Formats: sequence, C-alpha cells, structure tokens
Amino acid sequence: MWFVENSDGRSRLSNGFNNGNSGTLRNNKISVKGLVLTYVKSAKMFQLKDEDYTASRVAWPTLDESLKGHFLARVEWPISLRSANAAEKNFMNAAVTSLPCNTHWSNIQTFDILNGGICLYFTAVSEGSIYVVFSAVPKDKRTWYYVEISPVAAAIHKHKHVLTQTSNKNARALGDPTLHQGYFACVQTFNNGASTLIEYGKYMGDESQRIIYLSYNDIHSPIQPKFYAFGSGNKDVSIFQVQAPRRTVPTGPVQCGLGTVYNQTTQQCELNCHINCDANYGCMISESGQPSPFLCNECKQIKRVKGTSFECTLSCDIPTVEVNGQTICPCKWLQDRCVESCPSGTVEDQDTQICTVPECTKALRFSGADNRVVVNATIPVLTEFTSCVWIKSSNIDSGEPHILSYAVSGVDNMILLGNLADFYVYVDMNGATDTNLNFQDMHWHYVCVTWKSRGGEWAIYDNGLPAKKGTRLESGERITAGGSMVLGQDQDSVGGGFNPTQAFLGIMTKFNFWSTALTPIQVASSMRSQSMSGDIYGWDLSMLEMSGQVNQVCVNID
Repeated sequence: MWFVENSDGRSRLSNGFNNGNSGTLRNNKISVKGLVLTYVKSAKMFQLKDEDYTASRVAWPTLDESLKGHFLARVEWPISLRSANAAEKNFMNAAVTSLPCNTHWSNIQTFDILNGGICLYFTAVSEGSIYVVFSAVPKDKRTWYYVEISPVAAAIHKHKHVLTQTSNKNARALGDPTLHQGYFACVQTFNNGASTLIEYGKYMGDESQRIIYLSYNDIHSPIQPKFYAFGSGNKDVSIFQVQAPRRTVPTGPVQCGLGTVYNQTTQQCELNCHINCDANYGCMISESGQPSPFLCNECKQIKRVKGTSFECTLSCDIPTVEVNGQTICPCKWLQDRCVESCPSGTVEDQDTQICTVPECTKALRFSGADNRVVVNATIPVLTEFTSCVWIKSSNIDSGEPHILSYAVSGVDNMILLGNLADFYVYVDMNGATDTNLNFQDMHWHYVCVTWKSRGGEWAIYDNGLPAKKGTRLESGERITAGGSMVLGQDQDSVGGGFNPTQAFLGIMTKFNFWSTALTPIQVASSMRSQSMSGDIYGWDLSMLEMSGQVNQVCVNID
C-alpha cells in the first residue's frame, strides 16, 4: 500500500489505497492515490495495464485511455537501499542506479590513461551524494566509470552497474552542507589496456595521508577513460582545491580501509573477498569489513540461488545445473532448507523460490437445496447500508439463488439481494430489477450493494467497480430494526418460508455489512483490505448459525 507523506515525515493514512489487487505483494502492483500500476521486473518500470486502467478509473474517472500499456513510472534504488547484505546484494548489483547529474565536461579535464593514469584529489561539501566520473566518450554513458560517495555508502560503478561498494561509516560522505572533506579517486590501465583499476578513498592534508576504501580492477571489457568530471545527486555539491597528478606507486606505507587488504606484489589495496568468490569479479564490502559468501559478484565454484540473491558455496544438497558456464545449485527453499522441488501442499514463489503454503481464506460452501446461514448480528434502524461479499456460484441458470435476505415482522423483503442470473435489489418490498447483471457464472465476484434513504440512491458493484446505480428506491424510508438476516436464501417469513429453488449453491466468504453507504473508493479498497470490517457485521464464522449442507472450507480467491 502506498501512503502520501506529510512534510514532517509522517504518513497520511487516509490517503492509502489498495485497490486493483495492489494490496497483495506477490501481484507486483502499487496504488498511488488510487492509480494502479504494475511493476515490470525486466524493465524496472511501472506499467498501466488494462486491468490497472479499469481499477484506476474509480479514483481517476477522467484517466486517458491512451495511457493503457504505457510505462508511467520508473524505479530507482537510492544507495541507502542498496546495502550489501545477503537478501539484497545481488539485486543491488543488477539494479539500475541513479546516474550522476550536473556533469560538465571540458577539454581541460583530460588525461593520458596509458601513461600513468590520474588521481583526482579534491575537497567537497554536500548534503547529498558526490560523484567523480571517468569517461572515454562523455556523451556515451556506457563508457563511464564513476565513484559515488553518499552519506550512507560509497560505490564504484560501471555505467549502471555496481562493481563494488562499502557501507563502512568512515568511507561515506559527511552529508553536511557546511563541513568539508578531502577525497581522492584514481584510475589507471595496465597491460596495454587489458585491465583498468579504479580506486577511491579519503585523505587528510596531503596525498601521503590517505586511506583507500574501495579498489576494483576491471578485466571484463575495461574502459580506457580520457576525461573526468564531477557530478551531484539531488543536492548541491561544491568542489574545491582540485589536484590531478598522475597516479604513481606510493613510496610510503599505504593504509587500506576495512574490507580491503594490501598486496605486496602489486603494492595496491585490493578487495578482501570471501574465499568462495571469483577474485576476477570482486565483491561488495559489508559495514564490518568481514568477507562473506553472500557478497560475491560471481562464484569460484557453485552459486546457490535464493530469489535475487545468491551464496557462493563449495557443495550443493541437490543436483546442480550448468548455466552460461556457471555451476548453479537450483534450490527451492523450504524453511531455509534447500530442496529440489516444493513438496505437495506448497507452491513456489517464482521471485524468491521459497515454498509457501498458499494464502487461505475461511469460507462457506453451500452444497444443498436446504442451505441457509443465520447472521447473529443486531440490526438497528438504518437510513443507509452497504452489503459486500465474495461469491462463486457452482450452478449456472438454475433457480433464483439469493445472497442475502433481511426480514422483519410484516415485511419479508426488507432487504433482499438475489437472483444471481439477473441480479436485483429489494428494499422494503420494492425492487430495483432488470439490472442485466449475471453473477451465476462460476467465477469469483465481489458483490457490493449500497442504499441511501435520502433520494433512494442505490448502487451495485462488481469486483470493486460500479456496475449499476439508480435513485428513488424507497426514498425517505428506513430499514426496520430487530429483524432476521440470512445468507444464501430468501425468507418469505421471519426465519422461515424457504424455497429450495432460491438456495445459493457455491462458495461465500468475507461478508460484511455496514450502517453507512460506502463511497466508490471505499468499496474498491474493501475488496482486498484485511482491516476494513463492517460495523454491524464483520466476517466472523463464530457469529453464524449454519443449517443444511453448509460447510467451512479454505479457499484462495483468484
């Protein structure tokens, strides 16, 4: 559910929506003020699909139909969300990141990458992220390496991919618009362009007092940059005292930050990756600096997959498979145990490969002609009401099955909702008929009916959307208190007079009854809400008295 935030950071709960099946995470949908969008993983964008357009029309009645099928929003993962942990690391590594803004290129800001490379020493101040960009062709962002220095982490990128990052507190930017800090970023190619080394760190005073926090040696189609520039995120950045000497092998001791180790042979700080990582691809660095098999970019031997994350390991409990030259352990996860397939009674989540028990909703199955369920709720005098229920009929064109009957002494059809093949609404013996609404088709329907005494306004909703409405249905009248409410039958007298041809056959669940007429947006929200409950009766099997062939069952509404 998407909430709008106040300027003080608090969410306005009144602006939350979960219409259009957006209330269930596995549907990959969000609802922003009633506008439903579907997340398309391959594009990392939100799309307005046909069913989203239909659901959104309740809150946005003038929504342009030409927008259907278009991508209307994109996903950006701020570096604060790209923390290097087991659950998020590999998703982070493949995620589209925020490219630097306000990069200004100049012929003055060039260097010879093949003749020693360059180290940029500079002082910067910013409340947000600071970027140092190295490029072969500035106009082509595919030729960019860039160092991102954020108040929550630091990272080295190649175009839109994270090569390595650290959440070490000492490596981060200060995030203060008044405090200055000295940084450096270096780049150099080796072996006639066979590899490109990128380094990042901080310095105090001069370059001899520096700490290297990130170092990545790119051997996979390395870029040979010739230009450099600085950039910003969504906050202003000020750069001072820029020096751009050639990168040279330090003559004194080199201080390596957490997560990196000094290599005597190369005289460089290198990533301290876990032994199971493929050293040619590097790794991410945790805040503690301890190497982890969950933080590898690629694995030396076996990759054990879990959703968008993986662990590098030396063994697998199930048969492995070869994918693009990589040995994969294709686990399905049952309570943190790797299994070859999900056992009976569970289903596999396609995104996480976790075996889960399907969501279950308690429901009633009506199987015989003498079915009926008495609702043990106290009905007050009403000037308006709303009745909502999920139904799935099991018979087609058979009889005149009814959903709900409320009878009082002298008036058996005080409220009557029925004849699923041509649905009608009766209030105080008078009906809104000939709606041409057919709910007797063996599919799930969320049927809601609202009525107001004022103007006799009534409306019927199907699956959260308005289906039929009218006025002058018992305008000015009231619903009498103290009667008998029955589900699945039509009462011809209080608590009796049942006709077998009017019995509902099928499944009924989540019946709620309100003393107010819900608005269209409220009806749409109630369809998937787990918390909206009728004030007169909310779905509670303990308050129902069942007769005939009515049984409790567990169902999944799809």
